[in-house]
Amino acid sequence: MLGTIAIGKVVGIGVSVQGISEGSRVIVFPVSANAPIEVDGACQSIYSIDIKYVLEASQKAFNDLEMLLIASLSIHKKVLDTIKGLSTLIVGNDISILPFAYYSMLYSSKFAIIPRYTLWPELIKGEHVSIYNNGRKFDAVILASPDPLVNNIILKSHQDASIIIIHPSILSTLRLDSLLHPDAEKHILTMKFGDIATGIEVFNVYRDHLIKKVELLNFNSISKSIKAPLIIQIN
Repeated sequence: MLGTIAIGKVVGIGVSVQGISEGSRVIVFPVSANAPIEVDGACQSIYSIDIKYVLEASQKAFNDLEMLLIASLSIHKKVLDTIKGLSTLIVGNDISILPFAYYSMLYSSKFAIIPRYTLWPELIKGEHVSIYNNGRKFDAVILASPDPLVNNIILKSHQDASIIIIHPSILSTLRLDSLLHPDAEKHILTMKFGDIATGIEVFNVYRDHLIKKVELLNFNSISKSIKAPLIIQIN
């Protein structure tokens, strides 16, 4: 998902900013700031953002690429803890689904994926199910697909799920009011990024696969049709 998270060096700070200085390596989370990703997604040489969406990335053990991958996996533990012990359906092609798959494998008796619409089904060892509900019920559904049709079919097919966790960049494309059963008790959560300790833990589990599979591209090499996670190098 283009430009949801970026890493770079600070070139200027506001007068009230504390804890970060010019020249610091930082991670920025425009996706958490409700940035219009298709226009304003940090895929540019200079990006201005509120300090609350910025984290210093001083971990010298990781290079810029590794640190960016860690940031993309840095789902807050409080969000991940909500799926412990629950049967979970995970759908999406963003690497932010990996922490949920990791937690499901550790703490849940059952979790599933829809291979056609889920990142790296050969890596995420969940049960394979159909996009349409064929009698399978799940307590939690994780959504991180850029395809609104897929997301809305999932929501409609799995209205019994009590927890829905959504990647923030797709929130505006979902018809939540019309698809979720009004009488059901629902907890609709947005993925929250910035827990670097969790990001490092999950990165270390999937490190070799991530480095091998996620492409590092020059800005001018971006395809008009993006079907998998990409990392764009601006300078």
